[in-house]
Amino acid sequence: MFVLGVNDGTLAAEQDIKQLFERYRSGQCSAEEIVRLYDHFGIDANRAVLEERIADALANTDEAPRALVYRAQQVADRVGARLRERVVANPNPPGPRPRSLRWLPYAAAAMLAVAIGWWAIGQRLAHDGQETVPTLAGAVDIAPGANRATLTLADGRSVDLSEAQAGIIIGSDDITYQDGVSLGLSTVGAGGGTAMEELVLTTPNGGTYQITLPDGSRVWLNAASTLKYPSRFSADERVVFLEGEAFFSVTRQPSAGGSMPFRVVTDGQTIEVLGTEFNVSAYADEVETKTTLAEGSVQIVNQRSGTVNRIAPGQQAVTREGHTDIRHVDVAQYTAWKSGRFHFNRTPFGDMIGQVARWYDVEVVYRGAVPKETFTGKMGRDLSLMEMLGLMDISDAAIRLEGRTLVVQ
Repeated sequence: MFVLGVNDGTLAAEQDIKQLFERYRSGQCSAEEIVRLYDHFGIDANRAVLEERIADALANTDEAPRALVYRAQQVADRVGARLRERVVANPNPPGPRPRSLRWLPYAAAAMLAVAIGWWAIGQRLAHDGQETVPTLAGAVDIAPGANRATLTLADGRSVDLSEAQAGIIIGSDDITYQDGVSLGLSTVGAGGGTAMEELVLTTPNGGTYQITLPDGSRVWLNAASTLKYPSRFSADERVVFLEGEAFFSVTRQPSAGGSMPFRVVTDGQTIEVLGTEFNVSAYADEVETKTTLAEGSVQIVNQRSGTVNRIAPGQQAVTREGHTDIRHVDVAQYTAWKSGRFHFNRTPFGDMIGQVARWYDVEVVYRGAVPKETFTGKMGRDLSLMEMLGLMDISDAAIRLEGRTLVVQ
């Protein structure tokens, strides 16, 4: 672990990165040099320095609460965001680098110390029987979501899938969990091996599940989502229907004409691909459908206008009624849920709280206008709702939990 030294002047423009890296490894870099080095490699210096301060500080406490770690990381993210806004507004300020930039790592460490202090005070108040979070006092904590899904068969039967398993595989003869354990359900219809039957995989609020389709393509289904698919694909096309959110990793499938297309149909659009990875968010209660491409290439067909758009990795197609707009995005923000994380980047309050509501299976009630704040930060989806709300108290809005209802006012 490096040691932040005393500021020893601005870094000369001609400083060799290799030499600077050796100084960094030996713990001789100043705070400003660290910022310059991290910036060269595309790393958020403020967050990196803060994370090391977190490790040092929490190593000297009796407990290391996850919520405190996430809060400190959020502080660093917000500091970095403010810095970037200033750089964009004035990328070439005259004169020496502002002192605020040189001392950002120290400022972040100071904010961490304040956070630890408030956490310690909160612990003492809790032991004294007083309220640490007044708006949540008396509320029963809610656990995060888990592996939960229901499989509906063609004859109408429903099977609650095991929460101890992460996903299922649709084989040529039967359906198994990912570890090979059979569900005892045949994929061969009454008409024989050539029959195709519609199957439906549904996740509730607070549930996610994975599925490997008959062609080997994999789908991760987010909370409150439904995927309809056949027990086997036809010889000339592969079509599935989605409501909600899912991440697709589509395999190429050879056919007589080349590669068999794979289509994802949602309300308002059809996505056509060959082999690629992408995320689709198409919830019925949201006015926009977002398709975010991670790898490969996809074609978006707007069902209302008939317009066709092709997007490349790092782009997102946003469909709203007869319009489809293309924009560049940070793909990680829209796929983080698959890896068990929330990722907010200037996310409006309503969108942020909507994600929280689906994951914790709670209802949101606004007693007043929707707050106009935006949120930037990352945190694990393994936090309990209390821990999550503890992090969200940076909002000016008062959030109260009543049973399974979040009241925002």
